[in-house]
Amino acid sequence: MLAKAGISADFYHAGLSTEMRNLKQDRWIKSQIRVIVATNAFGMGIDKPDVRFVVHMDVPDCVEAYFQEAGRAGRDLKKAYAVMLFSQADEVQARERLEKSFPPIDELKRVYQALYSFYNIPYGGGKGQVYDFNMMEFCTHYRMSTLAVYNATQLLKGEGYLEVTDELDNPSRAMFVVSREDLYRVQVSRKELDAITKLLLRTYTGLFTSYANIDEGYLAKISGVSVQVVYELLKQLTKAGVISYIPRKKTPLIIFTEERLDDRNIRFSPENFRLRKERYLQRLNAMLDYCNTRQCRNRQLLAYFGEKNDRPCGVCDVCLEKTELELSRFEQDTIKSEILKTIGDSGALPNVIAESVKFSSEKINTVLSWMIDNGMVEIVGEKVVSRVS
Repeated sequence: MLAKAGISADFYHAGLSTEMRNLKQDRWIKSQIRVIVATNAFGMGIDKPDVRFVVHMDVPDCVEAYFQEAGRAGRDLKKAYAVMLFSQADEVQARERLEKSFPPIDELKRVYQALYSFYNIPYGGGKGQVYDFNMMEFCTHYRMSTLAVYNATQLLKGEGYLEVTDELDNPSRAMFVVSREDLYRVQVSRKELDAITKLLLRTYTGLFTSYANIDEGYLAKISGVSVQVVYELLKQLTKAGVISYIPRKKTPLIIFTEERLDDRNIRFSPENFRLRKERYLQRLNAMLDYCNTRQCRNRQLLAYFGEKNDRPCGVCDVCLEKTELELSRFEQDTIKSEILKTIGDSGALPNVIAESVKFSSEKINTVLSWMIDNGMVEIVGEKVVSRVS
């Protein structure tokens, strides 16, 4: 629609190839494209300073996501806008999304088995193996919805069966696949690998239990050799069966942390499910409270993140509505409601309104003038008459 209206615009989502995503992202950063319409797969780690608008057409799942996404606007410290389109129908859809985020156990098992089959991994195999993961290709192959697969992989991740990275620029990772005793024997017998193993052990923790993010450039700097030398030594460790090494790459990855099980042996913790659902609901409720708030939005955001600020920001939509009439939102809404109630179907004289509405005449006149200016009421003869159908 934007392109048809003559606006320079393009789209972006996780189902595009890596090359296409990089091309679109690069064109937008260089301002060759003015507007990017995207899923939340876009923008991770992007620092484009002159973003003037970030518009949310859907309610994010949590305040943290909204805060990060909206915060991409105005990094050059010039005026910028964060806009969220919201109605009560969005709240209903958001709550329906909560239920879809926790699919039945049978659906989880189906996705679990399909993931292993997709990479031709037999029962009892696959532990520690890493593959590029194109979710759109997987969903098309098995005729599954992307939302169902995404939610299932998140729950499988929570149960410890696999890891799925959705970053577009994955750091290098490494993990020892031998015991400490076997590692010692390798160090003794392969002197050329001793220095790199000691360097890894000194620099990173947890390498015997899970993958750790590593930085070849940093390792090269502290060891006084080139990045290429570090890279070659890590490859040698991999060939020797000492480590599992995943070089940095710009694509989502799937890591199978356990061997493939049959359906009878897959276990899901009801307590984990309950806690995950409760945390999701808490985050969603906080997001919906923000959408429905009658308080300064900046103050509400700061309170959510544990900071106190008693002064309204003066620039959010709630503050701007208040400052327009120099009344609180409660006063404005109450006076409007009482004026309309007094007017009824037949209208009312100004003095009758003044006697019926329990606020100062100054506040009543301010709201009444606003209602006339905005077409809610009009003066007919000597009476104030409602124009609200």
